[in-house]
Amino acid sequence: MLTVFTEGVFDLLPMNHMRLLHEARAMGDRLLVGVTPDDDTASYKRRPILTLEERMETVRATGIAAHVLPLPHRPGITAELLDEHAIGLVV
Repeated sequence: MLTVFTEGVFDLLPMNHMRLLHEARAMGDRLLVGVTPDDDTASYKRRPILTLEERMETVRATGIAAHVLPLPHRPGITAELLDEHAIGLVV
């Protein structure tokens, strides 16, 4: 079973993010999505409109991801994260 991982802010979930989720899901058997925390997002963009919890719920509501989790503060993708969730592909 190939677990695919992708991450993002997913604020208001624009169409290009929906495409990313669909394409990432098609690359494996299961999709795991990491959502970037508010403070990390504000450090390089702007503060998200939706809270972290609201953004995670929005991604869950698409039904595309098998699991949605908050990312730890940068760097979000670590060897521990990859091992813990048996991630085989990062998109």
